Amino acid sequence: MGREFLRWNTCVRQLAIGFEATAPEEFEMYQGVEAYGFFLEVICGLHSPLLGETEVMGQFKDLIENVKNSEPANKTQLLGFFRAVLTDAKFVRTSFLREMGSRSYGSLIRKYLNEGEKVSVIGAGKLVGEILPWLKPLREVTVKCRRMEQGQSLKEKFGFLKTEELQTGSISDTLIIAAPISAIEISEILSKSTGINKIIDLRESSSRDPLRTTIPIITLAKLFNEIEKTEKDVDQKVIKARSLIKDLSQKWALKAEHRPFGWEDLCG
Repeated sequence: MGREFLRWNTCVRQLAIGFEATAPEEFEMYQGVEAYGFFLEVICGLHSPLLGETEVMGQFKDLIENVKNSEPANKTQLLGFFRAVLTDAKFVRTSFLREMGSRSYGSLIRKYLNEGEKVSVIGAGKLVGEILPWLKPLREVTVKCRRMEQGQSLKEKFGFLKTEELQTGSISDTLIIAAPISAIEISEILSKSTGINKIIDLRESSSRDPLRTTIPIITLAKLFNEIEKTEKDVDQKVIKARSLIKDLSQKWALKAEHRPFGWEDLCG
């Protein structure tokens, strides 16, 4: 007892991994098969705000490289444990956690856009900031806003943007509405533009203040329906992934019984 833990910070949590070590008091403790299963779930993104995300896997690979290039206590045991987790995590992801679907406004909107397309976005608030990274591959993205200082702030953050005052310039290809603007105001903007092939209407008021136009419209309700369907599919994949992780943890435990260094401990 008394050996040191290796501490690792992910984006959302701090973990401590060790072998027969004294647990830090502030941590929740997992041992043996439970430690392996919990750690594997973390690496597979099952404890992340966005289930199944891959960023934590990249962070874990960085941790492995850091351990390889340093001399922590129990380095050999740590690397052996990490190799086993990485192999099983790849298997779980390949089996059940690929193609988890689009579960954000930006990722859903991107499905409706073609590379090389021109897009105009009405609004400059938080929602626009969330969807803009998904629009970067497009040929031209213009943010139209009432307050140009807001547009300038977005332009400084996202250098690929053009900015215009709300009532200026014309719109072609796709219009995304991401501001609480009335259907009447939008109609005035549409009257000055030609060549719009679709509108993505993210207004919460879109059902009670609908647009009157022949241009195809993708409404907020439609996006919500897609998210709901995706979430049901994700729930089923997560159930299957956790079942597989349980099986893999039991197999790892059988191997661990024959190791001379004892059980791995994990605190989260």
